[in-house]
Amino acid sequence: MAIRIVNNGVVDGSFDYDVELGHIFFRMTNSFYDTTIGDEVVVYIILSALHTIDKYNDKLLLLSKGMISLEKFIEQENS
Repeated sequence: MAIRIVNNGVVDGSFDYDVELGHIFFRMTNSFYDTTIGDEVVVYIILSALHTIDKYNDKLLLLSKGMISLEKFIEQENS
């Protein structure tokens, strides 16, 4: 449920939850087939991924360890 809530607010990329492993992965895909991209695009992709992971890492960790409830997580996302 938390991953679904987070993904609704993420513009570039998405989080995936592997039920068997219990791991959360961030995936950001862009197609640049037959295209040359500049340094600015590479920097944007890297910084965007880092920002998104940094924004949600601690919240998802606290939730997964039972240190905050799903209700508290949702409250933080909606504020």
